[in-house]
Amino acid sequence: MKQFVFFITLFFVLLVLVSCANRKPQEPVVIEKTREVHTVVKDTIFRIEADSTYYHAFIECINGQPVLKEAKVKENRNDRSESGLMKPKVSLTQGNLSIECYKQAQESFKTWRETYIKEHEQTPIYIEKPIYKEKALSWFQTTQIWLGRIFLGVLALFALVLLIRWNRII
Repeated sequence: MKQFVFFITLFFVLLVLVSCANRKPQEPVVIEKTREVHTVVKDTIFRIEADSTYYHAFIECINGQPVLKEAKVKENRNDRSESGLMKPKVSLTQGNLSIECYKQAQESFKTWRETYIKEHEQTPIYIEKPIYKEKALSWFQTTQIWLGRIFLGVLALFALVLLIRWNRII
């Protein structure tokens, strides 16, 4: 009988001690200073198409001075670049002037790098304590609370009766 009373009191003491546990506050989260470097390599090809142009004219001398007549000009020209030109072909035959010029097609390859830097500074972030909002209990929860109170009352009466009987036996 003494053991039974001892275990019941031990149960109540442990029940009370478990309910008194205290939570420690959380430590602040610290973001350290970091630097993130991201390099992107980009490339492209510039294409310049082949060009050609020619000039055709009739040269006539009037009063001792050369005069151009009936000039024909045809141009297929991109003004992007002047490099890559071939030597012009010039011919003068029986008063006809002909000039032809060709440019070869070109490709230029270009590569460059773009660097992006992201920096993060060290800042402590404090987590706030939770805010508790009161909420009405459901009927099931209130029923459990009342049944628990009744059970504890009956248990306390049972323990009191056992203590009274134990004192009479001794």
